[in-house]
Amino acid sequence: MADMIDSMLYVGETPWHGLGYKYEVPPSTPQEIITGAGMAWEVADKPMKTDIHDTVMNYHAIYRTDTNTVLGVVNKPNIIHTQNIDTFNAFEDIINKEVVTETAASLDRGVTIFGCFKIVNQYKLLDDNIDHYFVVVNDHLKCDGKVTILNTPVRVVCQNTLNAALSNNSGKIRIPISDNGSININLARKIINSADTAIAELTNTAEKMVAKKINNQYIDKLLDELFPYIEIKEGESSTHDRANEKVEMLRDTFVHDCLNADNLSNYKGTEYAVFQGIIDFSQHYYAKADKSYDLKYRMGTILGGTDSSQPIGLTQKFLKVKKKLAA
Repeated sequence: MADMIDSMLYVGETPWHGLGYKYEVPPSTPQEIITGAGMAWEVADKPMKTDIHDTVMNYHAIYRTDTNTVLGVVNKPNIIHTQNIDTFNAFEDIINKEVVTETAASLDRGVTIFGCFKIVNQYKLLDDNIDHYFVVVNDHLKCDGKVTILNTPVRVVCQNTLNAALSNNSGKIRIPISDNGSININLARKIINSADTAIAELTNTAEKMVAKKINNQYIDKLLDELFPYIEIKEGESSTHDRANEKVEMLRDTFVHDCLNADNLSNYKGTEYAVFQGIIDFSQHYYAKADKSYDLKYRMGTILGGTDSSQPIGLTQKFLKVKKKLAA
């Protein structure tokens, strides 16, 4: 399958990579989710050994029990596995009631699994309708009995992910998994409440961005930060002409196709329009075409771990330098 995707289910519209098992009706139970996504397997661990040592203190090999594939090695005195079924059991009470399943997948041989769920309630951000999703991520190499919940609000008008504007506290939470039903109900409620908090903080951020007006000088400084030309020193031959031509193309694409997009006309001349334009560029323009098929790369938009020199990382870079740009 495509890079990093082992198995996957999706509901409705076929994803960008065209892979996975399609559901017309969203799966409604954790067992349906892991079965449909090819994740009905468990993980376990074995102490590490050498030729001359019976054990290597605290080191364990984490492996899949169905194939015995080693997923990685961890250095932890206490291993607490979160099995795939338990990943979704934590919020079974709200599936098909307050949230509906969108996608679920196993990545990188099963090192990471995730599920994406749409919250039934729709939200409002300034003039935009917002669909809000949460993504549950289980990294089997963390071995701490927890999963990560990521909030990702999406503008309906252009399907842009907006989570980059959220603080780490509101956009991402890490919760322990329990086999106690009443505890899980509370965890599910915490997930929904975290979405409300995320939208509230995003609204506050957006309002501040709308209030900040920009001019052509601001745009020039922004382009120099996000798409810098390669400097050719005096006396050197121009060996970077082709690279700088590509930079010029990226600049033109960003300004004309993203920053001046029709659906941002209400916010023209504001920092909010700039932010939305960068998000648009990050989501729809790629340094390499094959990156659009790399689910782990796409997930980086939510996880926030991508290289700032790459399109998706430009959003984080902008948020770091925007105060300097306004000065």
